[in-house]
Amino acid sequence: MSPNEFAASLMRRGWVATPEGEWRKLPVLHPGDTGSAPELEPDIGDGALGEGQVQNSGSGRFLVRITAVRHRLLDEDNACEKYHVDCCRYAGLIPGDGPATTKIETLQEKAEPGAEEVVRIEIFKI
Repeated sequence: MSPNEFAASLMRRGWVATPEGEWRKLPVLHPGDTGSAPELEPDIGDGALGEGQVQNSGSGRFLVRITAVRHRLLDEDNACEKYHVDCCRYAGLIPGDGPATTKIETLQEKAEPGAEEVVRIEIFKI
């Protein structure tokens, strides 16, 4: 069986190819089967830490520099700097992450062969 015949055979049995080149089976829906209704997730409010739980932090303007040291560099928007800045805010290291109080800088460095991948967070008062 050729690869094209094999692919056609899979598609006839309800399989679809993903953009990554994997095959996935589509769910079978029967006429009149509405399935169960999805449940909405509850509103968690302020997230992991409530507004009043943030520790004391200094005042002024801050520069938060997030440097991802990786073997393979990422697209700039995949460095997850928002997560790291929020952690600094929740820990009370910075007063907030708004543009009035915090400038956020995202950098990448190529890791040396055999070196560990790390995320370096530096906070400067400006």
